[in-house]
Amino acid sequence: RDAPPKWKILVYDANGRDLLATLAKVSDLRRLGVTLHMMLDSSRQPIPDVPAVYLCCPTQENLRLIANDCKRNLYDSYHLNFTASIPRELLEEFAESVASQ
Repeated sequence: RDAPPKWKILVYDANGRDLLATLAKVSDLRRLGVTLHMMLDSSRQPIPDVPAVYLCCPTQENLRLIANDCKRNLYDSYHLNFTASIPRELLEEFAESVASQ
């Protein structure tokens, strides 16, 4: 028998939301353990004992918002999924901003 899924939060931008809407229903997300789903640019409260899964475009603004989430320790862990390839320069900039916190 499969173990129940670990609860998680899904954070997405408009592109991620639109992509997800074509692939899954809310009931599918619940079955996968997603308890909350929220827009990346919305005001979100810390839920430090739950991991977050991000689905968004790799833009400088989105990466700034994610780095800010990390700085604020909003979630237990951060799993980043981008809807397009992330340019190396942008990835390095993001890694530096998160590592310096």
